[in-house]
This record gives sequence, C-alpha cells and structure tokens, in this order.
Amino acid sequence: LWSDILEELSLRNSALRPVAKHIFIFGDEVSGKQALISQLQGANVSFGSHKPSLGGLQYKYMDVRDEEADDHCKCSIWSIGQEALGDLLEFALNEDVFKHCILIIIVDLSKPWEIPATLSRWGLLIRDHLLNIGISSSEVDTLRPDVNEVIPDHEESKRPQIVVVATKSDAVTDLSESQLDFIQAYLRHWALIRYASLVYVSSKDGKNCDVLYTHLLSLLYGLSSKENTALVVERDGVFVPAGWDSITKIGLLYEGMSDFGPDTPFEDVITQPPATKISHDSAPLVVDDEQAFLLKMQTNLSKPASSALPANAAANSLLMGSSSSAVSSTRKMSTGSLPQVRPGAGVQSEQSITHFFNSLLMKKTSPGGAGTGGVSSPASKINDKSALYSDAKAELDRMNSNRKPSPNSAKTTAE
Repeated sequence: LWSDILEELSLRNSALRPVAKHIFIFGDEVSGKQALISQLQGANVSFGSHKPSLGGLQYKYMDVRDEEADDHCKCSIWSIGQEALGDLLEFALNEDVFKHCILIIIVDLSKPWEIPATLSRWGLLIRDHLLNIGISSSEVDTLRPDVNEVIPDHEESKRPQIVVVATKSDAVTDLSESQLDFIQAYLRHWALIRYASLVYVSSKDGKNCDVLYTHLLSLLYGLSSKENTALVVERDGVFVPAGWDSITKIGLLYEGMSDFGPDTPFEDVITQPPATKISHDSAPLVVDDEQAFLLKMQTNLSKPASSALPANAAANSLLMGSSSSAVSSTRKMSTGSLPQVRPGAGVQSEQSITHFFNSLLMKKTSPGGAGTGGVSSPASKINDKSALYSDAKAELDRMNSNRKPSPNSAKTTAE
C-alpha cells in the first residue's frame, strides 16, 4: 500500500519521469547544428571548436533538471544534415515518439538567400515521413511549400510541434534594416501557417540560446516560464512562440518598408551575391609540346650568333688595353700633352693594327692535330714571327714620329 502511494506521489510531483522526450534537428551542413546542440547541452564550447558533423542520423542527449521536484532526466537529441538520409528517421521517429517530440528546422542567417529553399526541402521531408508513420494528412499538409494561408480547425494535440531556429544571427550586419525586417516577416509568416515558433540564436556569443532552451522545456515538459514572452524589438534577437503571432502583427513590419511589401518575391529582396572569380588580364599561357620545343631550340642554335662581335671590333677592343700598355712601357708621355695625329693617319693606323691582331688570331695547327692549311714548317713559323715583330716595330716608330715635342722637352735639350 505504501509503495503504491509513494509511486503515485512520485508521478504526480515530477513532470519529467513518465515519458522520454525527443528533439529532432533538421538542418544543412555547416548551418550551425553542432554548435547549437553544444549550447543546449550546456557545454562551454568556444566558437569554431566543436567537431564537424560525421553525417548520417546522429544521437546526443541533454540533461534536464526540475528544480522544484528535485529530479532530472535525459532528453534525446537527434540531428540529420542531408535529405538523402531521411529514410534513417524510421529508426528513431515513429508514431509513439511523435507524440512526445519537437521538430527543429534550422535556417542559416549567414546565407539568407537560401531560407525559402531550406524551409521547403526540410518541410517536405518531415511531411513525407510523418505520412509514412500514420499521421493524418490534415495534420501535416501545412508543411507543403504551396500553403500560404492559415488553415483553421486543427486539433492542437495531434499537430507537430515545430520550432524554426535561425542560427548565426550575428552574421546579418551586411543587410539593411528593411531587408532584416523583410526576412523576419517572411519567417514569422511561414511559422504562423505551420503553428511553429521562431527563435533567432547565435552560438558564437550565446544570444537567445537560453531562451530557446527554456522554450523547449516548456513545450516538452510543460514547465511554464516568464521567459516565454515574445521578443521582436531587436532584429538579431527575435523570439515568437507558437500561437502569439498574427497577420496583423506581421503587417506592422511592412509599414516601415518603402520598396517592397508582402507580395514582393523573396528573391527580389534578398539576392545571392555573385561568386568571386579570378580575373586574368593576360592571355593564357600555352605550353609547347616537348618535341616541338626541342626542334625550335635546335633551329635557334643552328643560326649564327647575332650578338658576336666582328673580328675587327674584337681586335680594336683588345687594342685599347694592349697598345696603352706597350706605349707606356717604351716612353713616358708628359701630362697635359696629347699626341698629334695627322690627317689620314687614323686609317693607316687602323689597317696596321688590324693586320697585327688578325695575325695573332690566326688559327695555327699544332703538331698533334690537323689544321686548315696542313702542317706548318719551322721556317713558316719563323717568318710569321718576323712579320709580327716588324708590324709592331713599325707601328711604334710611326707613333713616336707623330708625337710633337713639348716646349719643356725642347728647353731641356737646348740646355
């Protein structure tokens, strides 16, 4: 008898113990699901440190405590990130679980142009699965994307409990106030038709995460809280519980918009920014085939070198160093006086110098190799040397004879 009384009191005092509760989160990859789950679990996770999704249907849980009854339990959290894996829901969401669960659809405010498509895709997935587990079509037809009006006479006990969570509310700084109001009006209208709640959250700074947590406990366990009051003043901290909103309240947002209204298509107001492309001003580089490249190099190498100096120019360049050394070693020129050259002497000098250096540059064959003129005899070598000495001596004599004696040297001679 006493055990029956204690059990009855335990069930009456605690709203957590009788039935297990479930939260199902539907959202695209990199939409903030994992960071949101970490916030619900109460983990002190810094932004960006949570592990990425591993795919599939994932399971986690969060601890729920009833302070008044001094009791606690675990609430299951299921998450899925790809519509193609929707068949996995049959292992977690059946007709019995449906009566004690909340369905969360996540939209990413950092990509606001994807909001309509995101709501449409996940709404259809949820609708199809609920139909498969035996839920009446009249209860889930509001999840169709073509429904734009509130359908009355719904049984509140059977319709799905849906919460639209707009993540990354801190990432809407690039939008104007009119655009933010337009997005809020669109989300509130969509939630109103589906009897859903709407919450803006930021896992980066924890904004409104406590509001979402308290609202979920209120829906799941009936724990009332004064924090379930609607918040529509701050554009990045919106909270609209199910049943609070109306067409009239949403219409107040359009009063401050001058360029668009309720009938304006979403894509005309919120456009996707163009993808960043790398521009190339110059023409693309074309790489030659290896064999074609080698053939081109062979052709270039077979041509005579255009940058080579002529023999006369090479000889003249060598003369500038050689002749100055020879002249300085045989005579000492006085400072301030330069040799006087007679007209026509430059041509004769150039011919002599050219002959001199051409003789030096002539290729002579060695005894161990063949040359162009055959094997040279000792007599020819002697004649070549004699010609070189004669040319050099004649050039030095000509330069000495052309030098005009300076006044100082003449005075010295007279003395």
